[in-house]
Amino acid sequence: MSRSAGRSTSLVRYFVTHNPFYAISAALLMYSVRAAYGELEIGTINCWLMMGVLAVYTLTLAGIGVLLVRLGQVWEDVRSVLLLVLLMFLGISISADDLFVAMESTSGGVALMVFGYLFAVVVTEAVLRLSRLRLNWFYRIPYYLFLALFFVTPWLMSPELHPRNARTTEWMLLLFPTAVAGVILTLIPAVRRGPRAVENNGTPWQWPLFPWTIFGLLIGGAVLRSYALSLTFGPTGPIWVYPSSGGRAIAFATVWGSYFLVPIIAAIMVLLLENGICRGNRKLTQSTLLAAPLLLLFAMPIGAGQVFRSFYFHVTSQIGSPIWLCLGILAAFYGYAWLRKAAHAEFGFLATLAMAAVVTPHTVGFRTLSEPNPYMLATLAALFAIRGIRSRSAFTSFVAVLIASFTTWKLLEDSAFASYSELVSAHLLWIGMIGIGFLYRDPFARLLQFLSAMMLPVVAATIVVNPSFFSLPRAWNVPYVGGMFLAFGLIGWAFRSRWYLAVAALGVLAGIYEGFAFGFRSVAQNVGWAAVSAFAWSVGALLLGLLVSMYKANRIPPRMMAWFPASNPEPTAIPNELPDS
Repeated sequence: MSRSAGRSTSLVRYFVTHNPFYAISAALLMYSVRAAYGELEIGTINCWLMMGVLAVYTLTLAGIGVLLVRLGQVWEDVRSVLLLVLLMFLGISISADDLFVAMESTSGGVALMVFGYLFAVVVTEAVLRLSRLRLNWFYRIPYYLFLALFFVTPWLMSPELHPRNARTTEWMLLLFPTAVAGVILTLIPAVRRGPRAVENNGTPWQWPLFPWTIFGLLIGGAVLRSYALSLTFGPTGPIWVYPSSGGRAIAFATVWGSYFLVPIIAAIMVLLLENGICRGNRKLTQSTLLAAPLLLLFAMPIGAGQVFRSFYFHVTSQIGSPIWLCLGILAAFYGYAWLRKAAHAEFGFLATLAMAAVVTPHTVGFRTLSEPNPYMLATLAALFAIRGIRSRSAFTSFVAVLIASFTTWKLLEDSAFASYSELVSAHLLWIGMIGIGFLYRDPFARLLQFLSAMMLPVVAATIVVNPSFFSLPRAWNVPYVGGMFLAFGLIGWAFRSRWYLAVAALGVLAGIYEGFAFGFRSVAQNVGWAAVSAFAWSVGALLLGLLVSMYKANRIPPRMMAWFPASNPEPTAIPNELPDS
């Protein structure tokens, strides 16, 4: 067989296996409806005729799906056909948007809405029963709620059936994603049941692909639905506009922005969290908790045009900025995860509260972050401290100390003791590190113990080089440094800490050196540098000679003088007779 013949066979096999012609047919039909919308005036379109075309095609697809199940059980084609049926339901609901823009009859609007919804329900139930597919009510109820939301929304949004001002319409557009999120949360019982809810469903399809593929399509349709509603019912008027050049075009200037997606994504995260907890999937749970803060990116003012900016800042002035509202959603999410005993959820909750200290209802970006609220920070420090004590976590307790020291600095900065704000907050942090280092036993506590010990030589050297750095009176420098080295020595002796004992010994050696150096300089000013230098070298030689003598007398442990030659070497034996020459 030639290479070209082999390629032709592979192509045919691909089309036979995946059979994309149902999807192609549905796409062409939707395009024909779209083309009709572009050519005819919406007011002259026969509403029932347009919906009837989509309904008849949907019935045809549903019938094909049932036949494929009953006669051949071609499950891959059945899956494609049934998903297309669901897509046609969404198409029918979306087709009603422009019809409701121009419809003036309340009774006609209600009839159109009820017919569309009942048609979707009846067809769904018929397909399930005739094809002997079983969809648990834990899934079926949310499914019908999705369909109801899709069909009711254009009727509620209709400016002819429900006259209202432009601002109210914009608020309703913003509420639609919130309603979608509410419907998504009704799937929590289904998530908790897991694979048990789809046992013996009459198909070879396994959980989670069945039936979560259906809801993935519904959620994706809801996102597109939200944007389409903004196009159709937004303040720029109907979706179709007439530019000066003639013809028709779509008006893309809408109030819709990425922050419309925040409730929907948050609801999806709740489902993922529930699935991870109920299935014992620790990786999924932790990944969901870690990814949750990315929700704040969607709350940013990402959008273009005056219409978008006007409504974004209107929302900010009326109920608070989307960033601030998103922070509240995150706090609720992490609080819920904490109640569900998800590992490390409390850190997310407390971190969200920390962000709340700088985010206000008027925050719309990084440049509009406010000064930290010290009282909010104090509350946060107390929560971290309680959590650290209960969990015996050095890191959590250190975060509490860190926040408390920063809060102290902020409070003192605006008081009469502003000149001591850095000094007091730094020592509070230092004392906290010392306490945590010795009260806890985890690796982070040992690290804090080491760091707090190493800070003393740095502080002492800083005071020597720049005595005014810590705003201490000059007369306090020596007592302060001496007292700190003494305190570290006592702590090291009490807790058997080699780091603290080493630092205290270093302080003693430095004090002895400084005492000799001070005495040397004082005497040298009176008797001269030459005399004092000679006397110092004399004392040094005397001490060195004494050291050598003690070594030779074996009064010094050998391990301390290993680099010296052996003491008291044996004399070389002298032979009794000299060798012959």
